[in-house]
Amino acid sequence: MPEIPPVEVVNREIAVYDPETQSWKRGRRTDFFIPQDVITLTWTDTSVATNVKPDTDLIIDTLYATRIAIQIDTTNPNNTSGDIDINVHATLDGVAWDTIPYVERNIGDKQIKTFLVEVCPRAIRLRLDNNAVATTGYATARVLVVK
Repeated sequence: MPEIPPVEVVNREIAVYDPETQSWKRGRRTDFFIPQDVITLTWTDTSVATNVKPDTDLIIDTLYATRIAIQIDTTNPNNTSGDIDINVHATLDGVAWDTIPYVERNIGDKQIKTFLVEVCPRAIRLRLDNNAVATTGYATARVLVVK
């Protein structure tokens, strides 16, 4: 029998025997999931604006993701906005990003909302819209990617 090829645990690749070619090939396991660390993004002191970057802007890798959950939180005592949108922008190649949100969710003041996002092939990033005039937006978004 031929030698089994090396595997990559990170991408759930395993050795699979192909009877047609009578050789081992690399395959991908789909029977278990690995939750990644929760990513926390914050927006502080945001006046009325559209597509505001978080205080620390991150591109979130969703390659090999099976599930993506995002939780929005506006319970910060400094938040006075009752109309905040969290926009999820996606990319297929890491270069061209959505100019219209891939997913958008609205949240009021002193609320927490969790939602699932359809898996994107490459990466996502989050932006905030503060739609309430004469208010200040403070929001947190926690992103969980399961691979």
